[in-house]
Amino acid sequence: MLKGFSCPKAGRWIVSAAAVALLVLVACSEIPPNTSETRQANLYRMYAGPPISGFTNFGRLNSWAQIDRFQLVVWATNTRAYLITVRPPCVNLPFATSIGLTQSTSRVSANFDSVVIGRERCWIQTIQEIDVQQMRQAMRQQTADANAAAQAAAQQQKQ
Repeated sequence: MLKGFSCPKAGRWIVSAAAVALLVLVACSEIPPNTSETRQANLYRMYAGPPISGFTNFGRLNSWAQIDRFQLVVWATNTRAYLITVRPPCVNLPFATSIGLTQSTSRVSANFDSVVIGRERCWIQTIQEIDVQQMRQAMRQQTADANAAAQAAAQQQKQ
């Protein structure tokens, strides 16, 4: 039993609780990630170009999406998107409901500006422009291919 405990039942309870907690942690580590979010993150990464020094941003962001603990995509307009990687630590990014970007003279720059989440500033390490036109074209092609495959399967079932 555990030294320093005068009640053997309390020691057993603590050991049992620790064992249950360990089992829960192991079980949770086996939960697969959300596959649609993973597919979307991979799509952004696939169409991200080489690192750039920064981008011009007049006013508000159109939208944004968290990719992982240190990456997010910001949409400056409907047709301009950027994959931003921040330097660790960036504790609040996984829990963010809104973000801001620091900028000087309407330009967001890598290694100078940051993503602001509440009171936390996460320094921007790299910025990569996403080829939105190419990405959307590939998505349309995938949808068309999936529809064609579904129609072919339906035709085969009828025969």
